[in-house]
Amino acid sequence: MEGLNREMSTLYRAIALKTLFQNTPCTRSDAGLNVIDEADGSEDGEGITRDDLQLVMARPNDPFATRFRLSVPSPADMRWCGFLDALCVLCWFGQGGESVVSIGAQQQLDGKIKFILTTNDGSILKPVKHFKDVLALLSCFLCGELDEPATINEVAKRSITLAKDKILNYRSRLRSQLALLRQDQAQYDSESEALLDTLGQWLPQRQFDRYLLCQRAYDFRGSQQDRLLAIKASTDIKTYRIIRHYMGRLGSYHAAASVVVEGADEFAGTIRGATVGWIEASSTLSRSTAFTVGNDIATLVTTACPRLRHFQGRTAEVVARLEGATSLLHDYRTVAQKPVVHAEAAMAHHFHRKQLQFARGLRYIGCSKASCYLCDLYFSRHPAGFIRRSCSGRAWLRWELPRTNPPSLRQDESLENLRIIRDMLDAIHHDLDNDIDGGRYGMKAEFDSTTGMSIPLSTA
Repeated sequence: MEGLNREMSTLYRAIALKTLFQNTPCTRSDAGLNVIDEADGSEDGEGITRDDLQLVMARPNDPFATRFRLSVPSPADMRWCGFLDALCVLCWFGQGGESVVSIGAQQQLDGKIKFILTTNDGSILKPVKHFKDVLALLSCFLCGELDEPATINEVAKRSITLAKDKILNYRSRLRSQLALLRQDQAQYDSESEALLDTLGQWLPQRQFDRYLLCQRAYDFRGSQQDRLLAIKASTDIKTYRIIRHYMGRLGSYHAAASVVVEGADEFAGTIRGATVGWIEASSTLSRSTAFTVGNDIATLVTTACPRLRHFQGRTAEVVARLEGATSLLHDYRTVAQKPVVHAEAAMAHHFHRKQLQFARGLRYIGCSKASCYLCDLYFSRHPAGFIRRSCSGRAWLRWELPRTNPPSLRQDESLENLRIIRDMLDAIHHDLDNDIDGGRYGMKAEFDSTTGMSIPLSTA
């Protein structure tokens, strides 16, 4: 245990440095990379999508996250993975990464499926109840009591009702970004004016219909103005990317409902008679002591990258650049960071330790967000051989290793965890060396799937 705790402390120092690299403003000399665009608490998209899979096949190694992806055996299996991710999106009601939902599908001995849910949020009963309601609606659809459009609309409507505060936040942020764009006369042309007028009409000052707003955002996908927004979002003007992100999230309820209802028809034999279970909310699994990152960034750099101890000039140059991540540095120096077990990592740990069988023989864990940098590394180094999900590549310091509680039951898994963490550390240190040698500051623009605007797998 002492060795594992020591390695975890090393991991936190390394990942703190990685987050500083990702949040440091880039310059024109930084290979044209884009710093992280989204505001604090922004949210990513819903896992594997067709666009992301095409990117994987064309470019399997992303330089900003040391990962590769295991291939999914068939299009039908890819749709099953998308089905699980979409279920997670429909049960995700809270803000940002604080309420992420993960779902695994267990094949029981009697042949029936048991869906298991967990969340980063401490409140697990609401998403569990909603999940059961969604399965009941799917049962009505499969029995012919509801047609496909009615089922999609009802599933989306119930999810939107439960996520009303989240949608209000999206609307507020979208309005703010539209206002910022209107003020930037240098980037404001006739095409932008037409686009902003359309979006602005959906966002009245006072009363608004959240169901209609989400439906319009979904219908926006694939339109001529959507294509225009995609082109604008590919430029250096980050406001367009943020607008597209929020449009995608507002439309994600109908998109996820479509994937789930169409998937229910395809996977009727698999999900008919399925039950729902849950495990302890992953936010309560954390038993770590909060910590702060020290003021001495030079020590952080030379500890994670020991070779720089012999190159003081190079170390000073790196430290000067990292000091540009002022907001993050302030938090690291003044706010205690308490690691939390991320939902998908908690679910993977549950299936592994309980030796549960996966539905359809696919070792896939669904999640309402694309995998973060550390979850992706955890999955790739785990001996269970999980299918790796789409990944935003974004590093978060508040990440905890899932472990069995109480500690007295951990003895048989300690060596396995130690190997996983050491393998993760090797990958992070290699990545940091490449960041330093390549002058990689800022974070590359995220995959299209993480905007929530990608075409659902069901249309592939």
